Amino acid sequence: MRKFLLFIFMCLMVIPVKGLEADVTYKYKYYRLNKILGPMVYKDEVNNEFPFIDENNFVQTDFSDISINKPPVKDGRNIFEYDGFHYSEELKINIIEIKATSNFNIKNINFISNGENLDYEILDKVSENDKSAVYKLNKEYYLDELIVTGNSGTYRNNFIFNFKHDEILVSKIESSYAPNYNFKRSADFGFITSDGYQDVYSLEKLKENNHIKYVGEVKLYNYKDTKYQSYKLEKEYYDEYLESPFKDYIYRDDNDFIVIDNSDEDLSIEESNDSLSTTENSDEKFSDINSTKSEIKTLNVPKVEKISNGLNKQNNSANDYMENNNMDNTLEKVTQYKPILNLNKTKTASNSLVTENHLYDVFKLLILIILLIITIRLKNKVKEYYR
Repeated sequence: MRKFLLFIFMCLMVIPVKGLEADVTYKYKYYRLNKILGPMVYKDEVNNEFPFIDENNFVQTDFSDISINKPPVKDGRNIFEYDGFHYSEELKINIIEIKATSNFNIKNINFISNGENLDYEILDKVSENDKSAVYKLNKEYYLDELIVTGNSGTYRNNFIFNFKHDEILVSKIESSYAPNYNFKRSADFGFITSDGYQDVYSLEKLKENNHIKYVGEVKLYNYKDTKYQSYKLEKEYYDEYLESPFKDYIYRDDNDFIVIDNSDEDLSIEESNDSLSTTENSDEKFSDINSTKSEIKTLNVPKVEKISNGLNKQNNSANDYMENNNMDNTLEKVTQYKPILNLNKTKTASNSLVTENHLYDVFKLLILIILLIITIRLKNKVKEYYR
């Protein structure tokens, strides 16, 4: 019984009912994605403006400087490790600062290296009340390559010579001179401070001398980073709504669409067909009328002649003949009403056909409902019988 009821229900589901089905077409906006290129970036530099990278389009940077420190690992970085050598090198001098215990009155200052006077500039302007002056050399020199000459001035004074590499103190020398003493001070008498050296790392062995000392072997590193082509994707929409992709406009925007009701088009087509058939029938009726009219015109009607004072007796007799036979009235009535009657009949026949189709569907649906009701009642009767 359950299977039978299920069968009846499935029949109800699959029976089509005209007028309930929507005959529509959906058209969507389609677009393509254009690739807009951005700068070459590291993987960790990707931003919202250009959020994608092309890993097949990349460049590698130059090698970094050699370092004793292993660089941090990150995407796109290639790290290289070597067996290298560690040296300690004396810093070269490019700044000389001279201080006095009283007023600074040194005259004729010169800086000499390898017998040549060196070019320099005064960073702090010297006045009578100043107690120091700062000079910057145009090049860098080792401490033992420098000689300072000058005149101590009119007063006896104590002086301090600070030899620097930028802001780092490399050596410090103190001297006391009598008035108007022309001094010549070699910088190699100074003691080099612990900050006066820098570490040097090399993949090859360097030649040791007074300025460079060997320390030992170390592990050295450098690296190359990889930069990738960044880009973004921009949508370019096709101008019209489409049912399916067109050329490279293959992406569909499900939020932008229009719905076309095809039932209106079908109705207009049916109406146009009805009109066409009606017109054809009307043409046939008109042709029948014209043929009838031509037959009427070919009857043996008395000849009508024109005279200056009116119509003659023959004309009168012709008019009497037409009036007696009601020929003009009949022709006029047929011409005016017969095609219109035929058109209305055709339209009525088309409407009745549509009405009959709907009634037939409703009739089938009613029959199935009745069968379902009868089945349910039979089921109840069977249950009562077995009780």
